[in-house]
Amino acid sequence: MIIDISALAKMVRRMDVSATLKSFVVVFAVMFVLANLVNIMNFLMNFLQSGLFGDIDSGGFVIAWVVTAIIAAFGPLAFIVWDWMARQPWHHLAAISGALIGGIGFAAVGFCLGAFGANVVVELDTVFSFDWFFLFVVIGLVVVALIGWMSSESQQVRRFMGWELIVVAALGLGGFLYVVSLSKMEDPESAWVDYVGLAATVILLVVVVWLVARSVRHRIVLSGDRPRELLVGSIRHKRFWARLAFLAGLPSSLWHARAMLTPAFWAFLLARPLVYAGVLLLLDRIDIGFNIGVTIVLGMGAIVGGHVLFYYAKRMAASYIWNPSQQSDPRPPILFLRSFEDDQLRFKRPGWDLVGHWFDLWSFRRNADEAMIDEIAQYGPVVALGMPGETRIPFGALRYYSKHEDWQRIVTDTAKRAQAIVIGAGSTPGVMWEYELLAREQLLDRTLLLFPPAAADSGAGISALAAFAEATQSELPHDAQESGHLIALLATDTGPTLLTAQKPGTAAYVAAMRAHFQQVTAAQLADPLVL
Repeated sequence: MIIDISALAKMVRRMDVSATLKSFVVVFAVMFVLANLVNIMNFLMNFLQSGLFGDIDSGGFVIAWVVTAIIAAFGPLAFIVWDWMARQPWHHLAAISGALIGGIGFAAVGFCLGAFGANVVVELDTVFSFDWFFLFVVIGLVVVALIGWMSSESQQVRRFMGWELIVVAALGLGGFLYVVSLSKMEDPESAWVDYVGLAATVILLVVVVWLVARSVRHRIVLSGDRPRELLVGSIRHKRFWARLAFLAGLPSSLWHARAMLTPAFWAFLLARPLVYAGVLLLLDRIDIGFNIGVTIVLGMGAIVGGHVLFYYAKRMAASYIWNPSQQSDPRPPILFLRSFEDDQLRFKRPGWDLVGHWFDLWSFRRNADEAMIDEIAQYGPVVALGMPGETRIPFGALRYYSKHEDWQRIVTDTAKRAQAIVIGAGSTPGVMWEYELLAREQLLDRTLLLFPPAAADSGAGISALAAFAEATQSELPHDAQESGHLIALLATDTGPTLLTAQKPGTAAYVAAMRAHFQQVTAAQLADPLVL
């Protein structure tokens, strides 16, 4: 059976991006709560010292402030509750929460427009003799387009509504900027900073509206009858620490309290606050008492330092090696087999896609090796043989560097007791021997065959699939040559299933891993909904 998971991959990609952004928002929430607690205590102390405390109901006042402080202190827990709700099979609750996000979010945007844009509307009326009926028509078009874009499951309808939104928004923003620019030019005190601030405000408004609409759309997707964990990832042991670590953007290999004793844990945890502090410095939101030049240098240094710290966190996490003779983890391992020609199964992404590379870095999606640590290391230790002569251990599966005469014995013993086996498709002698081992030991049902992204096109992928079929005495799926990019071969309720995609992107491989370890059905993989 062949299933095109392009639609599923798009959903997974969107959810992954949201999770990465949320990890930075969680950092912001913690810092915001701490700042609020300090402000509350300072205000309370100043109020007590002012002598006005005796003029009010002291008991009620103290209780009110205590309740406010408690709510502020537990603010970040709202992210845990929200994520927990997203993972429950409560379809109606997901739809209702999406409606609440939309209502509150768009109401807040409307309030800001009403508070700060009233004068602009009046000026627009005086300059162009504005017709208010036309304004209501435009607002109606925007509302209808937003509702259609967020609720429709038809790709054609959503594309039409999306273009309508873009055209109306471009015209509206152009008119807004034109009128405000006229008023600014008439004001002799206006400076270039005012124009930059205006442009930044408009861009921020567009981004906020887009984020609200996107969040509503995600809730609508989650309200459907499809596996939640296939879309948002799995948290196998649903403990408090695991949920908190997931929201903080830590890989699943560190989703336990023992990880707090490792330097890599703290390096991963502190990297995002450092980047965030750098952004606040550049935005002049932190007063450090230096001139603007020093502030900019420190801000850029903090942002770069956060990325460097994240990189070295990966280096520290890679320092823990695997020793087959001394099993420190009682759980059955997950064995990662591949050709050393592509040691980590690097994902293909254009060099110009800097934003995509940035997300891949912070979400552990640069290659299949990293993605396994982020996604499936929570099920058990991910282990692999290291490349001979390797001087730097890459971040990914725990490596063991065996002698040439021992590697087949180690792979055989580990494969027999492994709970799952992930193997990169290929036709080298070593990979062919591993295919034969899986067939001989009857381990194909627990095996996920990943076609390396570098060979995911139909020609090279078909050759790798043919080599697998020859070594394991399996039958090739029908029409495999016309299926596009080959992603993975796994066992489902309908038998061996070949997963393909229009583009061999990162999300397609992540979806294949989730499908294998969560044992989803073929019907669930073929869900046609597109974000």
